[in-house]
Amino acid sequence: MQAQWYFALTLLTAHVAVGHVIGSARAADNQTRESSRGNASSQPSTPVFFVENPAIHATVRFRSGEARLDSHALAELRGFMKAASRVSEHGYHVHAVGVFGHADSSGSPQHNQRLSEKRANSVADWLRKQGIPSSAIEVLARGDREPSADNTTDVGRTKNRRVELQTSIVRTRTNE
Repeated sequence: MQAQWYFALTLLTAHVAVGHVIGSARAADNQTRESSRGNASSQPSTPVFFVENPAIHATVRFRSGEARLDSHALAELRGFMKAASRVSEHGYHVHAVGVFGHADSSGSPQHNQRLSEKRANSVADWLRKQGIPSSAIEVLARGDREPSADNTTDVGRTKNRRVELQTSIVRTRTNE
């Protein structure tokens, strides 16, 4: 299950992941209905919580030395919110969002730590403006300590200037 925590997924993959969560939930619903048909005793309905963690991923990229959300970053974030909306149409809701800021290794470790924090906060602020409660957002700045690519190349450094989002999705339902 640890492999689910790797974030190098594209928005397309996020939509596939959402579809998988929804499909898994439908299968679980069907299994619950079938098992309840065989049970003649009537039990009171009790809430059951199902957690898929994480279910939606997004990676927001930044220009060197910047924490400002450009048009590409905003498009990625809008896609993230669209995926979250799709999940809610099927009885789930985003319970928590992890916002992980990263930097390449171009500056000092202290500078990169501050920059990754600014990047994560700019994404978290945007999410709050979209209606995600502050209590559901966890911001963590990773600096340049967790590169996703080789920092010795331009392409690698570009991939490392990022904020990764991961969610915890919760569904509440009753046993019938």
